[in-house]
Amino acid sequence: MKDVFISYSRKDTAVADRICAALDRAGISYFIDRQGIGGGMEFPEVLANAIIDCRVFLLLASKNSYASRFTNNEIVFAFNRKPKNSLLPYLIDDTELPVALDFTFAGINRRNIKEHPIDTVLVDDILNILGRKRTESHAADTRRETKADATVAYVKANTLYVVFAHSGKKIKFPLDSIAERKGPDIVKILGRLNLDEYISADTIYRPGMDFIEQHSDILRTADCIYLIANEISGAAYGKLHALAQRKLKGKNVRYEYAASLCAWGTVYSTTDNTRRTYQYGHDLVTAEIGDGITEIISTVRQPGYIPIPQKDLLKGLVLRHGVTSGIISDGYVLLDVLGFDLYLKLTSNDKPILLLEKSSIIPCKFSTDIGCVSSFMTYGQLMADDTPLTDSICLPGHGQIGVTANANRTIESRFNDAHGSINPS
Repeated sequence: MKDVFISYSRKDTAVADRICAALDRAGISYFIDRQGIGGGMEFPEVLANAIIDCRVFLLLASKNSYASRFTNNEIVFAFNRKPKNSLLPYLIDDTELPVALDFTFAGINRRNIKEHPIDTVLVDDILNILGRKRTESHAADTRRETKADATVAYVKANTLYVVFAHSGKKIKFPLDSIAERKGPDIVKILGRLNLDEYISADTIYRPGMDFIEQHSDILRTADCIYLIANEISGAAYGKLHALAQRKLKGKNVRYEYAASLCAWGTVYSTTDNTRRTYQYGHDLVTAEIGDGITEIISTVRQPGYIPIPQKDLLKGLVLRHGVTSGIISDGYVLLDVLGFDLYLKLTSNDKPILLLEKSSIIPCKFSTDIGCVSSFMTYGQLMADDTPLTDSICLPGHGQIGVTANANRTIESRFNDAHGSINPS
């Protein structure tokens, strides 16, 4: 007997994967139809038995599930066979419940993904129905959730490997399939992708920074590495930067933002000059498109959370790598923002010196004369917003500091003086 039956549309697999990962961390067992058991059958016996045997019926309510014949059959069957207090509708988009479902779930407490996070409220609701308490180990895992909040990708032997944030699902994508093709053709190929066809036979990994910690040996043999933050912020960049410096120093590491890649993948090869706004995760991204260039002109953090579609992220990443590596024969360009204010903080000066603004389009450069009160060495620190990027660095008492953020978002700094130069990144 499983604790939870997950009723969902396979178009919402990305959200379902996040929920499964949260249930795994909480020690909650579940049944989920990964293989499309239904096929051409009206309502297979295996699904009926799974619903009867489970203690909680969890519906991932969305416009996709409302349109799914099988999801609706599961709801009707569960409503007729399960206690009402075991039904748990969880709204994962802004679509209103159809009138019939609104009636079905009348009097039942409903949750939504924007206001009720998966790893806290949803898991607690399920534990309450099961009559269990949250374990200390799960509470610790919840505190470590931010460690999973990055997608790690790497290229080896002309194959792109992607370990998605939260789920740890590993995708293996052959880059030969897009070689020497035109942009619009590649967009069509990627639009038809079924992620399940590219899932690696490897085991599911602990995602995000845990993957970097545990499998740096794999990454160090790669031709290039992409670390993709699920947030556009100095804190997100700083955590990835610090870990890469410790585990992957000397490797070709490129830092990206999931929201930027998703937006670019959506509008890639668009010919109309236009401005569009998208929300991925907590980030509201405004992009201006025209003449083969997509320019991210602003990013705003939103309180609500829109799940980041794994397919959109993979599409943007494949296109990004294809253009930067020259695999794709016609290059549409993404001009992306730095994503954080870069400061130089001196111990001799309480007010940090702003070097680069978060809206700066990368690559970018900045230089300024620094004159300290003392002619002795001064210790300073580069900061991404409030996050330190390096241990303290030693600066001469006078001279000119230059900072460059290259196309990989790697920060390089120089202090030109008789004392030479430094490169803390």
